[in-house]
Amino acid sequence: MDWVVVMRRLPQERMLDEVIRRGELLPRDVDALVTTLADFYRGAVHADVDEGEYVARLRLGLALSASVLGQFESVLPDAHEACQRTREASLMHEGLLRARVAERRLVEGHGDLRAEHVCLVDPPAVFDALEFDARLGEVDPFDELCFLGLECDMAGDASFGPLLCTRMAAALDDAPPSALLRLYTAKNGLMRARLSAAHLLETDPRHPEKWLPQASRYLKRVLMALSGS
Repeated sequence: MDWVVVMRRLPQERMLDEVIRRGELLPRDVDALVTTLADFYRGAVHADVDEGEYVARLRLGLALSASVLGQFESVLPDAHEACQRTREASLMHEGLLRARVAERRLVEGHGDLRAEHVCLVDPPAVFDALEFDARLGEVDPFDELCFLGLECDMAGDASFGPLLCTRMAAALDDAPPSALLRLYTAKNGLMRARLSAAHLLETDPRHPEKWLPQASRYLKRVLMALSGS
């Protein structure tokens, strides 16, 4: 028997990043997305991760970001400070990271919760979850929410991330310390800056003029997050 998959194309104009760029995000859109995400995280499977492993994974990601961005310090003047301050924050707040594991807050989440992976239809569709590496999907929901907030900031709405975290904290009955949210935002910003710059290490990168300015924008948001602004 042959199986046939029938797919419906989601409307591009309702993708979250596109809606934000047009300045058309409405309170009802936020309400609907909070409901969808809260239902998802409430029903998500608990991720059985060791405290030390969780901290080690985060630090490994920071080290990889520092290694790649270190190759561009002459053209990305914020890279060194952003990497150093994020590493220092990870050391300072290791107890907060371990507490999230001890409190069984980690779940098998989305793994790549970007604004272009959210479509504001009714109900909102969240798609393109990572499936090739189960470890990448073992996350703190608020890590993913900070990532989504960062991407919405990059699209043009800096208020969405804090609002989303506040609403989700109430919906999930979970209020992580602001220092942890800033750390999550910073490490995600470093990762996105690294991925942006890494395009220029390819033999024949597409749109080479795009990547350094984009990396620089992410690095500025890393420093803003760590400064609490």
